Amino acid sequence: MSDLQKIYVAFDAVNDMANYKKLTDFKMQDGRAFNFYNGARFAKELDKVSDDVLKASIQENMEEADIILVLLCKTVKSMRRFVKWQIEYAVSKNKPIIVMNNSRIRGMDLDITPTILKNHLSLFVPFDEKALELACVYWPKSFKEHRANGDKTPFRYDYEVYQQIYNEEENND
Repeated sequence: MSDLQKIYVAFDAVNDMANYKKLTDFKMQDGRAFNFYNGARFAKELDKVSDDVLKASIQENMEEADIILVLLCKTVKSMRRFVKWQIEYAVSKNKPIIVMNNSRIRGMDLDITPTILKNHLSLFVPFDEKALELACVYWPKSFKEHRANGDKTPFRYDYEVYQQIYNEEENND
């Protein structure tokens, strides 16, 4: 990953801040930090400003993102406003979406995945820095190729991909 991509993180800022903080400690194989940013500060304004003003602020904040990373926890599915707006905006702007399961599931967790993500081209990975780096390197280009082919369904990496990245990690120790 020669150029650090801007990764906007959409998550439940009330119930999942601990996992977001763990995420910010992730490092790439070369030791560099990921370039994360988020709109958690807007969550505090949910009941203070109109939805239209809040949506505009969120969209402006997300505009420069190269990748949208959704931290998937049990509460995200039921969030009808804040996180949903971020996902809807990413979908409307054809931004590559990576969904990171806090449960470490390597594919879609049907019980907690919002409907919009069940029916949209996105990549599901476990909460793991190796998986995230792999996704950040390869998913944006793959996303464009899949869009060009008319693909509209979620993806996950095959077992063999995870076996390879984790075996490589073990061999480097």
